[in-house]
Amino acid sequence: MAKVVIDPWGSTLIKNYNDVVNKFNLEKFNSGSFPKPNRLMRRNIVFAGTDLNVISNAIKNRKKYYALTGIMPSSEKVLARRRLLRI
Repeated sequence: MAKVVIDPWGSTLIKNYNDVVNKFNLEKFNSGSFPKPNRLMRRNIVFAGTDLNVISNAIKNRKKYYALTGIMPSSEKVLARRRLLRI
């Protein structure tokens, strides 16, 4: 497998998203698993994640769930994020 580098500020073109999914042990996203997929889901902008079945089941059963993304992908903690980290 080729080396996969994810850089949120770069302009690297990822040629094979399957490599990314496999390297990071993600689940492929299936919009049919969600009762009301949004526009990004339907257009396959969202292509993978973790615990997608847990979130899908929570939505279908009207249970609470939390999704935490992008808190500190590659930078230090800053004061604005402190409140989020304490919740």
